[in-house]
Amino acid sequence: MKLIHLYILRLFSLSLFITVFATISLFMAVDFSEKLDDLMAASIPTGEAIEYFVLRIPSIIKEIILPVSVLATLITYGIMSKRLEIVALHASGIPPKRYSIVFVWAGVALSFLYIFFTDTIERPAKIKTSKIWGERVKKVVSIDTTARQIKRGEIWFATKQAIYHIGYYDPQTKTFHRVSISIVNDEFRLQQRIEAKQMAWEDNRWVAKDVTILDTGKGVGLRKISSLPLDTLESPLDFSYFQTSTSELSIRTIFYIIKLMRKEGLNSRSYLLELHLRFAHAASIAISILLTVAIISRRAGILFQSEFKRGLQAFFGFALFFGLFQLGTALASSGVTIASLWGGHLLALIIALILLR
Repeated sequence: MKLIHLYILRLFSLSLFITVFATISLFMAVDFSEKLDDLMAASIPTGEAIEYFVLRIPSIIKEIILPVSVLATLITYGIMSKRLEIVALHASGIPPKRYSIVFVWAGVALSFLYIFFTDTIERPAKIKTSKIWGERVKKVVSIDTTARQIKRGEIWFATKQAIYHIGYYDPQTKTFHRVSISIVNDEFRLQQRIEAKQMAWEDNRWVAKDVTILDTGKGVGLRKISSLPLDTLESPLDFSYFQTSTSELSIRTIFYIIKLMRKEGLNSRSYLLELHLRFAHAASIAISILLTVAIISRRAGILFQSEFKRGLQAFFGFALFFGLFQLGTALASSGVTIASLWGGHLLALIIALILLR
């Protein structure tokens, strides 16, 4: 059976590679025709334009891998059926679920690879393409800064008169936590350092709370006050430029922020939802392949069942699962329990296991 499994795996891998390559080529052609004029109008150098389109490939792979993996499964079965290999396997007394197990393991492997790929390759590439398109092409910058850095959920940024270090930002309550502000003069010498537990947006201005102020200018001194209105010109909308979207954070960073927010007694639902979404997207690859294999294997035992009809039934099963997945995503994003995200997965898994009995 090992030789059969290796043969099917090689055939599936080849089908997957060809379908991925063909789909990427199609997407790249459309993307190139739509964005080339904008890149040329912004006087983007040729090398940077090429870099932009190359960095777009990981995001395209992320978007297409789910339907393409199902298509590769159907193509593999179609090739084997056309070569009468399915008939030969049945004639040898080998049931479909015994040789189809390789598709299941391939789907599981693809799910784990998806998590690794999106976290280490696609995410940084997407951030870079967004920066090129936003800052170099559309020239959209929400706030004038001299420096900025976001690391492990923390935010650093500098204006002409101050350097801000923020533990993390809760956009739902428009509140910064663990704030440190260093106010400097024109010679970049420290004049005042403000430490605050929180900085909240109240009455159209920022108010620091539980404040400790260190003056280092003409009169050196240390004082504590309960609240301090700040003359910061930026609004929460401006600061949203520095707040990394949850989709741009690594899985490790999301775990870190969830742990930090729970420790502070804050609502971490948005980060928890992003974490579940990533794992659900990865799991959907394995579930889709499993469901496709279960439907095809079940129908393969029926004589005179056309390949087209079997493929159509498998495609309908995938479309139903994908629709339920999107419904669960919408419900979870709208505030319903995050568990609704996994409803389609659970139903598809139960149906696949029943068909494979």
